[in-house]
Amino acid sequence: MSTIVFDKPRQVRFTLAALRQFKAIAKMPLWKVWTKDEEGNLRLFESEMLTTVLWAGLIYEDSRLTFERVEGLFQRYIDDKKDLADVVDAVMTAMKESGLFGGREEAAEGVPAETPNG
Repeated sequence: MSTIVFDKPRQVRFTLAALRQFKAIAKMPLWKVWTKDEEGNLRLFESEMLTTVLWAGLIYEDSRLTFERVEGLFQRYIDDKKDLADVVDAVMTAMKESGLFGGREEAAEGVPAETPNG
């Protein structure tokens, strides 16, 4: 679990339920955010995609948290000129710690695997 401060410190954690809910909204499995789109850009860095990933990671702590609420928190974070790298780091750390992506070697290197375990 990693922490990011929006309106308050919030825990980011990816669970099987989060993966299922992310897929329902994004129409793709969560591991695909680490792949590139047709233009060669990492999908994670599309603004709506990063917001959706954040939402999936934050609902562990508060299941009533809506996508729109996370979008608002994230917008305020951006408006306050806070470092987006901290958000990406929190997401990456939480994904690695979940044990749902890649093996321990990839997690130690900071690189998610192309496909989830199992």
